[in-house]
Amino acid sequence: MPRYLGYPGSLGECGDAINLPQNYAKDVIGKKLIKMFSMPTRATKKVSSHFKDWTTNPEDWKLFGEYCIQDVKA
Repeated sequence: MPRYLGYPGSLGECGDAINLPQNYAKDVIGKKLIKMFSMPTRATKKVSSHFKDWTTNPEDWKLFGEYCIQDVKA
């Protein structure tokens, strides 16, 4: 949608362009959480799962949910 209107595609850059408050902008923690839960990891002898989720990282999963809610608001 932002590109359709002539703005940068990333939320952080688009937020800067439209003077969105900093608390709505993407942050380093959000990028870390997206990478953690969206990208597969290499299976090991101890961990057979390729993806991390609420069963493997419950505290980070809760933060990820809160981040997603804020991302949608922005």
